[in-house]
Amino acid sequence: MKHISFLIKPASSTCNMRCRYCFYADVAEHRQTANHGVMDNATIQAVVDRAFALGADAEVTFAFQGGEPTCAGLDFFRAFCAYVDEHRTQQTVHLAIQTNGYVIDDTWAAFLAEHHFLVGVSIDGYPEMHDWLRPDARGVGTMARVLDAVAALRRAGVDFNILTVLTDQLAHHPQKLYRFYKQHKFDFVQPIPCLPGLDEESDEYSLEPESFASFYKTFFRLWLEDFKRGERMSVTLFDNVIPLFAGMYHSNAACWGRVPRSLSWRATAMSTHAISTCSTATAWATSATTHSRTWPLAMRCGPFCPSPAATARSARPAPLSASVIRTASA
Repeated sequence: MKHISFLIKPASSTCNMRCRYCFYADVAEHRQTANHGVMDNATIQAVVDRAFALGADAEVTFAFQGGEPTCAGLDFFRAFCAYVDEHRTQQTVHLAIQTNGYVIDDTWAAFLAEHHFLVGVSIDGYPEMHDWLRPDARGVGTMARVLDAVAALRRAGVDFNILTVLTDQLAHHPQKLYRFYKQHKFDFVQPIPCLPGLDEESDEYSLEPESFASFYKTFFRLWLEDFKRGERMSVTLFDNVIPLFAGMYHSNAACWGRVPRSLSWRATAMSTHAISTCSTATAWATSATTHSRTWPLAMRCGPFCPSPAATARSARPAPLSASVIRTASA
């Protein structure tokens, strides 16, 4: 089977929020044309036709980000999905979108559910931090609207993940962030490091390696305590790193839409004994960040980057069990 993934920016750099740290706004400012507007129908057709030309047995992922992709409007997505449905023969199609949630209501949620989108929602922690970091175009905090969007997604039965940009400010409060996740029953989360602009080495929001390691040392301890009680939360860094100690396939392969289901959290979890020796994971975080000032390219996507799990619906991790840690610790 052939696999191909498309990362589509249907509204170019257009966005209805003014996040203080926005990486993509900086990228757009460095382009000859800062904003290309909404993708037209001819481009939709060209993308879909090129994808399906791989053959009837192709597995295709269309992932939408921005800017803010919902700024393209619901009619854009209706047209896109209609063209996919009209021209698909036997291809397997996955749809994903990373959104700030600002305009998601019951109508949007019903559409996303109907077409089986996997949705990434950007939330930067507890309300006072999120509202400060992610105001709208008028400078007003957006947490209430985003939580309303999450409620709409839940009512419609949409699968969603939470993506959090880990700024220097937020990294100082791992306990508050973890409690916030638990309070709202967010079971699939992806904190990603905030990076400076292209022309800068650091700024007031960018995350230093030492803060990254300190944050995860505490966050991991809280996660581990819940894990031992049978309370499971999928955290992308842990999804990716813990199975490596057991010599297992890296889940970043989800970017190509082909992570085997056998590598879900249930099948790839490590034993509580190995996790409890958290010096291993903490040492990894400290070493990987302190000895290299260059973050992995995948982490430079900013707040609207779909998580690896978001790029292929079949790759969404399941909650962890306890078998693989014994393998890793052997």
